[in-house]
Parts: sequence; structure tokens; C-alpha cells
Amino acid sequence: MLTSVLAACASGERVPATAPAGRPEVVAVTMAPPTSTVLDVGTTLTLAASVSARNGAGTALLWSSSAPGVASVVDGVVTGLAPGEAIVRAQAVADRAREAQVSLTVLAPRVVAPVAVAPTALSLRVGATATLTGAVRTTGGLASTARFVSSDTTVATVTSVDGVTALVRGVRAGEATVTMQALADPAATATSAVRVSEAGVARVVLGALRDSLPLGARREFTATLIDSGGAVLDGRPGLVWTVDRPDVAIAEASGPGSARVTGTGPGTATLTATIPIVPGSARTASASAVLVVAPGVRGVRVSPDSARLRRGASRALVASVTADPGVPTGVTWSTDDPAVARVDASGLVTGVALGRTVVRATSTHDPHVAAAVPVTVTSGVLSVRISPPRDTVRVGNDLPLAVALAVESPDVPARVVAVSRDTMRATVTVRPLGGGAFTATVTARFQGQTHIVVSSPDDPSVRDSVLLTIADPCRDFVPLTIGQTFAGTVGWGSCRNSTEYARFTLAATTFFAVTPTTSFAGVVSPFGASGWRWDFEWLPATRHSFHILATPGTYWLNVASRAGTRLPFSVRTAVVPPRCDLYIITTHGVTATFPIGSDCERRIVELDSYVGGVGTHHTLVLRTPILRQGDSVTVTATSADFAPYIEIRSWEGEVLASTRTHAAGATATLTFRHTGRARVDPEIYVTSRALNATGSVTVSIAGPPFRIFDDSPALRAPAVRADRRP
Repeated sequence: MLTSVLAACASGERVPATAPAGRPEVVAVTMAPPTSTVLDVGTTLTLAASVSARNGAGTALLWSSSAPGVASVVDGVVTGLAPGEAIVRAQAVADRAREAQVSLTVLAPRVVAPVAVAPTALSLRVGATATLTGAVRTTGGLASTARFVSSDTTVATVTSVDGVTALVRGVRAGEATVTMQALADPAATATSAVRVSEAGVARVVLGALRDSLPLGARREFTATLIDSGGAVLDGRPGLVWTVDRPDVAIAEASGPGSARVTGTGPGTATLTATIPIVPGSARTASASAVLVVAPGVRGVRVSPDSARLRRGASRALVASVTADPGVPTGVTWSTDDPAVARVDASGLVTGVALGRTVVRATSTHDPHVAAAVPVTVTSGVLSVRISPPRDTVRVGNDLPLAVALAVESPDVPARVVAVSRDTMRATVTVRPLGGGAFTATVTARFQGQTHIVVSSPDDPSVRDSVLLTIADPCRDFVPLTIGQTFAGTVGWGSCRNSTEYARFTLAATTFFAVTPTTSFAGVVSPFGASGWRWDFEWLPATRHSFHILATPGTYWLNVASRAGTRLPFSVRTAVVPPRCDLYIITTHGVTATFPIGSDCERRIVELDSYVGGVGTHHTLVLRTPILRQGDSVTVTATSADFAPYIEIRSWEGEVLASTRTHAAGATATLTFRHTGRARVDPEIYVTSRALNATGSVTVSIAGPPFRIFDDSPALRAPAVRADRRP
């Protein structure tokens, strides 16, 4: 512990030998010795000082601390803030040279020793509890609580109640030490010695003082051990069972505190249960019961051993009693829950309400002998299923759901009810189909989700449900992965009664094919988030694929019909390798490598006239986003296999630009600027200057940003926002 020396004096006082008469003057500042020069963090100390003055000089004081972070002072009241030392001064305001001071020491927060726990020694029985109370004194706002630890939890356990008191419980005979440890300072401890002893058995209680036992029958007897305080002692070893006449009955221990007694012959015997008061003691406690062994009932059986019946139906139970000669074999019938099933004196059980209960047949001669039969009362309805378990329907559409009902027998009524948990969003009607089959038709009204629940009116616990999502066809797009098939129905529930949308995202530049199959004439349109779009029209029962080269981004695929009725469609997508074919390029600013081979032969008239030969050329054809007046597109083709030739044509076949007059080489570049007023849908032809040349060519296309190909309002893409998909 830190110590300090009081230095309270009028230090530095300078008193002149003489003073002019009548001049105000401070003679001295004095400070009374403090009660202590040591204080703890967070505590205060009041200092008293006074000023001696004459000729009307002021007596006000100015207090200050040499270490304000250690100790602060206001009007003589010092507050300890942090461990350390500080000098507190009192100065005369009228003459700062006159002062008194004191040196103080501020101590760190700590546990004030010693800590204590009471009692310091404790004795208790096994299973009993006792309370320990601790005392921890601290400074500086430290926690005044403690934790309690047992040295041997197999002898005694300890549980803290509130950080100051603890509950000790005896587990087994032995000795242990409970240590209380201050949380603020683990070195500050106090202990209590705990001695646990076995609780003594004060008395033994048997279930009955006199009992009858049929000849040859077995019965369980249980002894209850009670200590002097009336508490039951569970699991105490050392209990011994004896019968004074083995020719009448024998006893065998069957578990802690119990014995199985068998009647061996007619007569009367005494059953005794004995146990030492404490283990190892010669003193014992015991209890006895008189057994009367005579011919009696050996057992009761009921056929069938379980029963399942419908509400309102009845079923007969038959009891058979095994008994010694001359012993009555009658039984009484009872039910545990007559609200579920009732039983009459002959054993006829009748179902009252759905549920389960137990019917019992008890010997009239010996109530200890009985048989129990579980009884289940049902409606005859086994199950009901609605499928699929989850589905989606568009607002304004009807959705049929399949319902299957299973019953125990044909005479069970086949009926179900269906409800929507949210009738504002969807309603449902049920139509029977026969043979336990039904159709639940859901009519979607408003966007959202609801459960459609189907159940049996004869047994409401037999039920099933489907989670139904009602979607906005113009906002909730079907998720699609290239390689999957987009299938559905175009109808009045579609967006604008005519269009279904799927959404897919590409992480890399991808070649893929789109193949629509429908029973109606319509339009398939892939389009991008920035406005690029291409429309393909087809006739019913046609099957034609178009190929797309798409750069990374988000795209939509829609299927549109003008018919206005429910018409099924299927659009298959598949990733395909690059090949010499007509490709749709989703954007300018793309570079890709294509094969050039005999599977794509075209007549290139401009090139034939230039090279002086007529024939077919292996040609790659690409279609790009449209060009408007003033737009330019630059195409670069590079091949290590042949000298490439480039031609840009309109949709109608007019040659707009070519590299015919350019020098032959491994790379060809062509730039075309559209000056006409009408927009143009360019086709880019890339081939070899020589006939029948094969190999590969890398094509780069740079041009204007996306443009919508078809501005028809009926086919324009919806406003794109975050998709909401059930």
C-alpha cells in the first residue's frame, strides 16, 4: 500500500518586516490537517483552509491540483480520479504568493481484504442443500460479487444465486471445499469446508400391509425409503427382501427399491424389506406386509388386442380369463375416455368421437389382474392429397389442382372441402370426378400468396395444402437458364393478354440456339436490358432454330400471340458451338471466332465479278443491331487460313459496302456509314476471296449502342425492374 507524508504548511510565506499603514494585506493562508492523505478512486475528501488578512484585504481562496487527472478539487472538495499523487493548493486570491498545500495519494480501485464467506464449515446430508453467504468489499466502483467453486463436484455442487450467496447441494458422502473468489481480484478468496453424509433411513413404507396373491402369479412390490425429515430417499442401495415362508412365496429383487414376488403355495407369509439406516451401519429400518396366497386369477386376455372403428360403429371385444379351479372368471369393462368410446357390460365398444382411448377388462375376483386394449375411433377417411404442393398462377387465370381422397371402405362418404386462406387473392371450388378423385379449381384475383387447404368434412384433421403464388405476368418473369426449355400458355392471363416472358443472365459471351414450337402463329423475341431486340415470326407446327451470339448481360425472351385464347407453347434453348451459319449479334463491340466450311455455301456475286470466277463461297452471315442515319459500323476479319473478304448488305440484299477493292491479306477491315434516312438492318458477310476455302476467322464488330428493332407497342419490352419470383 502506498503511503504519503502530510506536508501542510504555509510554505513560501514572505512577510515583510514592515508594511505601510492602512494598506490591504494578506498575512497568511493556513490549512487544517486533513483526516487522511490517502483516498480511493471515486471517493472524495474535504479540505479546510482560511486566509488571515488585514486592512480589508480579501479572504477568498483559489483551489488547484498539480495533477488534475489524478485528483480534482472544487471549493476544497477533492475527488480521486486515477491512481497517483497530487498536490492540492489553496491560494489567496488577493495575493497568489500566499498559499497552503497538502500532498495526497490516490489509490487504484481494489478489493479491500479480507473477503469472507459464512459459514466457514458446513455439514449436510446427501440430497440436502444449504446456503453460503459471501462478503466482498471493493473501491473505485469494482464489482463486489464473487464466483463459487467446489473442489469435488461428485461430493458437493455449488450454484451462485446472485454473486454474493450460493446454494450448496450434497451429492454423495465425503468432504469438499467451496472456494469463494472475488471477481474483481481472483487472488482474494475465502473458503468453506463442506462435509456430506448419507441421510439416514427413518422408515420404510410398503404399498399395503396385507395383500392377496394368486397361486403361481407374480407381482411387483415397491418399498419407499423416507428420512427423518420426511424426504424420499431414491436409489439407496442395500435393500434386502425376505419371505418367512418360501413354501408360500418367494421374493427376488427386480430393481432399486422393488421386488418381484411369486406365490408358490397356498397359505400366509410375511414379506419384509430391510435396509441399513446408513450404509455400513448395523442399525436397520424395515417394513412388512402379510401375503395371502390362494387359488386365483392368473391372467386376462382380450381379443382383438387393439380395435379401430368408425364413429358411430360398434365392435365386440372378448375377454378370456385364466384362473385356478373354483375361482370366478368374470370381468368388468371400462373405458379411460367415454367421450371417445363407450363400452357396455358385454364388451361391445361403440365409437363416440374421433380420437384414441383405452378399454380395460378387469377381473372381478382380483382387481390387480386386467388387460388393456387401445381403441382408435376414425371417420374412415385415411388421407387426402392435393398436388402439386407448390404452384404459380397468373392474375385472372384459373388453375386446376388434383385432389385424391383415400378411405377405408367403399361405404365411407367420398367428399372434401377446399378453402383459400386469403379469399381476396384467390378463391377455390371443388368438382368430384369419381373414385375419390376431385378437381380443385383456383381462380386468381390479386397478386400475392395464399394456401389452398383441402380437408375431409368428416375428419378435419385429415388435410393437405398447396402454397399458391399469384403473379403479375408483366412483372414476374420466369427464370431461365440457357439449356432449359421455356414452356407455358399464352392467353388472357398473360401480359397484355398476349405475351409470356422469361429472364436469363449470361456471365460470359455465349453461342446458343432458340427453337420455338407452338400450335399458333406468333412471335419469339429475345431482347436485352439496354433495348436491343430481335423478333422472329413463325407459323403453327413449324420448327426452326435461330442462333444468337450474346455478350454478358441480362436478357429476356418473350413469346407473343394475337389469338387471345389459352394456347400452349414450348421454346427450347441450347448452348451450341460456333459454326458457319446465320448468327444474331446482340451488340456491337463483340469479338468472336467462327469456322468457315462447306456447310455454309453462298453465291457472292460482287466477289465473283472481281476475281473473275463464278462459284460458291464458304460464307459466315451475321446480323447486327439496326443502323440509323449517321450511324457507322466497322467490321474487322482476321484469318490465318485464308484472305478474308467482308461485305455489308441490307436486309433486302443490296450491297452497301465491301472490301472488293482492298488489298488481300490476313486481315480485312470495312467501315460503313449509313447516310440514308430510313434505318437499315445490316447483314455482314465474311468469306474467302478464293473459292472453297476453309478454316476459321475472327470477327470484331464496333458500332452504335443498342437500338430496339421493332417499335410496335404490342411487342415493346415492359419497364424493367427487380424481378419478383415466387
